[in-house]
Amino acid sequence: MTAETKNPEFFEYWETLGFFDDLKTSLPREFFILFEIARLIASPEGSSEAMNAIEELSKKNPEQIYDRNKSIAINRLEKNAALSDKMDIKNYKTIYDLKKAVPRELFWEKQIFNIKLFTKTLLVQKYYESDADKFVQISPLKDNKGRNKARFDQKFYLLLDRSRSMENRMRSFYSKTIVVEFLRRKLEGNAKLFYRAFDSKPGSLVKIEKKEDFSSLIEKVIFTATGGTSTNMQEAIFQAIDDITYDKEMSDAEILVVTDGLVHDLNIDKMKDRLKDIRLNIFKIGLDLAEPNNYEIERLLSEAGYKFDPFSVSIKDIKKKLTAGDNGKSNPLTPVEQRIYEYMLDCSEKIIRDIKEISYRFIEIDDIKPKDIPVLNEESEKLIEQAVNSFSNIDFNNLTIEELSVLYKKAYFLSQYIEFLLKSAKGRNNPILLKAAKDLALIKQEMLSDPGLFKMIMKTKGFEDDKKLLKSAKKKAKAKSKEMMLENRTLSKEEIKNAQLIFSTGSVGESGNIGQFLRVLFIKFWEMIRTIIKKIFRPGNTV
Repeated sequence: MTAETKNPEFFEYWETLGFFDDLKTSLPREFFILFEIARLIASPEGSSEAMNAIEELSKKNPEQIYDRNKSIAINRLEKNAALSDKMDIKNYKTIYDLKKAVPRELFWEKQIFNIKLFTKTLLVQKYYESDADKFVQISPLKDNKGRNKARFDQKFYLLLDRSRSMENRMRSFYSKTIVVEFLRRKLEGNAKLFYRAFDSKPGSLVKIEKKEDFSSLIEKVIFTATGGTSTNMQEAIFQAIDDITYDKEMSDAEILVVTDGLVHDLNIDKMKDRLKDIRLNIFKIGLDLAEPNNYEIERLLSEAGYKFDPFSVSIKDIKKKLTAGDNGKSNPLTPVEQRIYEYMLDCSEKIIRDIKEISYRFIEIDDIKPKDIPVLNEESEKLIEQAVNSFSNIDFNNLTIEELSVLYKKAYFLSQYIEFLLKSAKGRNNPILLKAAKDLALIKQEMLSDPGLFKMIMKTKGFEDDKKLLKSAKKKAKAKSKEMMLENRTLSKEEIKNAQLIFSTGSVGESGNIGQFLRVLFIKFWEMIRTIIKKIFRPGNTV
């Protein structure tokens, strides 16, 4: 999804995240808000600043082009030797070879040296070198032997804030959508990624370098739960610095912190010293002001003889009161309050200034507006209708169990999404959504009449909330299994197992009993009797 592309379609979006590769991953309904936010920031009416931020973060650092002339000049100045160790001893040919004379040749007496020189028997060193390897390449992307430092175009160390404050104003969903979109872009590139969630302390580390493992990282990001009591950004950043410093595979990685607030307890000087050449990127969700250290302010005011409780007013209210006079309103503040409030606001703004000073990129975007979610309009309604109708043109009987399971998961995801929309204020009692939900239920029921798929869904976690549908589909699957068993053909082991599972299940989620299993044996016994009778009355046999 780029700024130029249209709104992402439902299946296309989740396919790029790898969510239909197997049946193991299932999203709670409330997580479909991620898709709605993705559609919103991709739409012309949406949050362009979020898309611009993603574009900015996705930019690759400009690669310095190797300048051979500059490299040669610097190497001559520093007297660097040729890099290649593929050397041979040859006879002198031209005057330019003199600088490569074998050291022992220089110790001959003058007459002998001249004879060897004029007869071109003076020995010189010849290196088998390419032009690219004659000198150390002057590039930050090369090591001292001219080799690439790493196999990866970019390395990012992601730190995602999971503190309780991220639950406010859908910030957790918003931040995850942006991180997921960032990962989608890195999926197509040659990137290596590291990930930790953090609150009062950093979470466990996840490393991703293979393209096929990106979906597992995206899944971890989406399922990262909030609930931490506090935000210790400094410890999380220091942990990332230690990882990057002491783990060779993380060298040259940039740090990206996604958070909703900046705290006052960051030791900027210590962080500068620890970061050194490591690039720190801060992505802030929401335009909240940084809260200053009110305990320190209270102590300083008390020492100065002022009786004022800095906890009695928020920094947001302070800014409103200080700017009241700028809007033509009378300023109700006393001179003392004016000075105290200005000091507190300056402490807040200093936190932002310090963070910007140590950040390679500092990006701040406003909160998403809840009234804009979901994005339900004529276009989205038409896309839902088309998605449901696409199932109607499929012949499920000619599909393999693997193909059928992917289609079922798509149908299941779509039904969850429609249910999510129906529960929203914009989608409640929407006739198009209601019809789509009804049609989709029938489609899923038809798909589940396949005994193999029914067995797979019964054994897979994450689909339990579809119990009513499974119970209804079970009847069709049972009838189909009977029909298969009573046909004039030998049953395969897999068909017997599928039938055994269906008949031995009293109701969805319950274990079977031996009485119901005997029904399967009875059917097999009846099949055997029919075979014997056919043989007895076959032409040529006498009774």
